[in-house]
Amino acid sequence: MLTGSDQTLDLCREEDTTMQPPGCAETLLQDLRDLAGNARGPAELSAMLYENLRKHGDGPAAGQILKGIQFLAVSGEAAGARLLGAMLEVAAPARRLLPLVRNMSSSRRLWLGRLRDDPAPNRILADWSSRLGELDNLCEKEHEDGEGPLPTPRAGWEAPWGSMRRRLAALTEFAMAGGTLADRDRDLLLGLLGLEVDAWQERISFLAGSIDPFRVAAITRVLPILSRADADIRDVRHMMDLVRQKNDREAFTQSRLRAFDILENREFATLKRVLGREGDLKPLAELFDIQQTSPLPVPLLAHGAARIQAVAMLMQKHGLRTAPVDLVGACRLAIACHVRGEVALPVSPQALPVLEEALRKARLGPRTASGPESWSLDGVEILAGQIVIVLPESEDDCPAWPNFLPTPADGDPLRAGPVVPAKAETGTEGEPEEDDPADGGAAAMKNLVLTNIQSTSLVLGFLRNPKFVAIPGLVEAVATRTRNPRVIEVIAVDRTLHTGFANRGVPLACLRSPVNVSVKILRKFIHVKYISKVDLKRMAQDRAGMRKEVIREIEKYLEALA
Repeated sequence: MLTGSDQTLDLCREEDTTMQPPGCAETLLQDLRDLAGNARGPAELSAMLYENLRKHGDGPAAGQILKGIQFLAVSGEAAGARLLGAMLEVAAPARRLLPLVRNMSSSRRLWLGRLRDDPAPNRILADWSSRLGELDNLCEKEHEDGEGPLPTPRAGWEAPWGSMRRRLAALTEFAMAGGTLADRDRDLLLGLLGLEVDAWQERISFLAGSIDPFRVAAITRVLPILSRADADIRDVRHMMDLVRQKNDREAFTQSRLRAFDILENREFATLKRVLGREGDLKPLAELFDIQQTSPLPVPLLAHGAARIQAVAMLMQKHGLRTAPVDLVGACRLAIACHVRGEVALPVSPQALPVLEEALRKARLGPRTASGPESWSLDGVEILAGQIVIVLPESEDDCPAWPNFLPTPADGDPLRAGPVVPAKAETGTEGEPEEDDPADGGAAAMKNLVLTNIQSTSLVLGFLRNPKFVAIPGLVEAVATRTRNPRVIEVIAVDRTLHTGFANRGVPLACLRSPVNVSVKILRKFIHVKYISKVDLKRMAQDRAGMRKEVIREIEKYLEALA
């Protein structure tokens, strides 16, 4: 990590910050602007951005997208600030994810909506209901032992939710404060989180299964919402794995790039490779590297970058600089020179008297309506030959910038108070929805399922829908492409998913799947009722890609037939 004593960071020394056009089509820049405007917050935009980059791998399109982001950010566009903020977004997993599960709303809705009056729930819901009863008894007992009777219940806090919500809140607050969980508390925390996340996934799958595949407009509206929820569920399960492995610091308190939560390790390495191989991306690559090494939450980063740009503008006005500091450069300086809540930037000794006087007059003089000249200089001081910028103690103490990071068109939220979002959400709650009568057809429905093959909740929901299951070859394609053992198990257990003309190839696809599913579940498919004797012999001889334990079961069956 660079420090404030590194003289190459002297604000009086300037680098060539001229940013040439990125060499990509204007249509790509417009697509990036649209992407930036369609997200409500940095976490949501971060997921959308990295999912977009994931599709392109290390191809030339990925480099063009990154060049476009850098160009828009350096040019001072709102879309560039939003995309850069999303790319640099960091958080401890628990800080972002716990608010999604802390109220246990999915568990409550699942119970009230589908389980309370159901005398014969299916196996999955019956198991979930049993876990709910056990956790309720445990939480109530611990509350009585430690805190006495529960207060008068109110909506959302009635039994059993009140005791479980209070216990979950107490455990997570303790862990986020840096406490070490006892084994008993760790098991209880994992049990409560598992109950809620399973209920959440069940609700998503149920909704996905109720979608009418012939209403294209409805599918278009609801799928992005369900896909984001499924991604959040995967992140919560990853956080639970960290807690299970006793990596409490990484789960609750240690900030890291959101890219690690969205991309797999090989995909993150691909992104780094794209950033490193493009010479034009050096400013963005250096910024991304230093944010990975020394993560600074985006609200604090925005605060520091804005003060750096305001000071640079002041220096330019008094002849100490010839050009302003662009957003990418300001963010890099803020992170590189950040030490224990302060950003310390060296300044040439000759410039110190002029800069001290300029700072004094700037605090007293009138301010413009927007732009770096209007931004507050509170917390900016000259100390020991350096410009010292004191950052707020917590990101919660930083007023939000309308585009996550500052742009020249913004007023400083530190002066202006609450900020109106740069782009309001389109549509009004309660508006009548227009139906699209277009028939997507079997091919479109099959493409819809396979496009979302990585979304476990959506796939499980689609498999509940008879209209999807009736499409010849669809379930077989899912069994062939999925790498999730739960999907294969559901297909193997549910008779409607592996029988009939439309699904005649499903048993063979399940046996050929490399997914590590128990052979006990697949054993019933090793029978001439499902797969011909010729195909079974061919599978036993052609072992390429087949699991050894499956081959052994096939050989035993063939020997029994002989």
